[in-house]
Amino acid sequence: HARSLLGLDDPHAQNMLLARILNLNLTVRDCEDIVNTYKEKKVFPWQEENPVESTEDAIAGAMDIIAENGSVLNLGEISGYALQEELPPKMPVSVTIVAANSIHNGIDAKDINTTVVAKEISMIAENGSVNNYMNVAAMVGDAAISAGDFIINHGNVVAASSNVTLNADNKFIENYGSIDAADDAVLKAGTYIENVGETTALKNVVMEAGQDIANPIATILSAAMMLRYSFDLDKEA
Repeated sequence: HARSLLGLDDPHAQNMLLARILNLNLTVRDCEDIVNTYKEKKVFPWQEENPVESTEDAIAGAMDIIAENGSVLNLGEISGYALQEELPPKMPVSVTIVAANSIHNGIDAKDINTTVVAKEISMIAENGSVNNYMNVAAMVGDAAISAGDFIINHGNVVAASSNVTLNADNKFIENYGSIDAADDAVLKAGTYIENVGETTALKNVVMEAGQDIANPIATILSAAMMLRYSFDLDKEA
């Protein structure tokens, strides 16, 4: 699969195909055929079959998971494609997960290959935390995770066409997985951000943290990111 993805020169196209692989469990041969079509026609096969301008009626509806008084524990696949009658689907719909307390998207590393994929994705833990161990892929809109407490990410959060935003108002963000945005990757936290994993974006990576609290770890990590991504000095970073 990785070799097929590297056959695409456009990072945006790579992200789109990656999200497709995760959702539909494409074989390597499927990926190779898709890449060959893209190289020849500069569009993916599903874009030919269902051009975006003609799919407004296919985007109707959304999938909402709401816990008004408690928490959400998700241990399975969530697919915005599931609401579509046709396969391959025309377009995904939106998925929103809201909890008064916490959201647990998987419980440990064994859930890392499970996916939540949709047109756009919102996870909102109003008074608690968000713990993510899954692949979260927004195909068209933003992938947004918000918590009144803290956010810990061990999975892969991808916005194939737009922004990834993580917002922990009162406490911290710890990223041990990967965050990949076609536009901007924005992480905002009340106290500190620990970015042990990878955070990349085609436009801007923005990290804002602190309430007049010293955070030397974030400063060191910021310097390391500068060396790695601005100056290509991986060893020094």
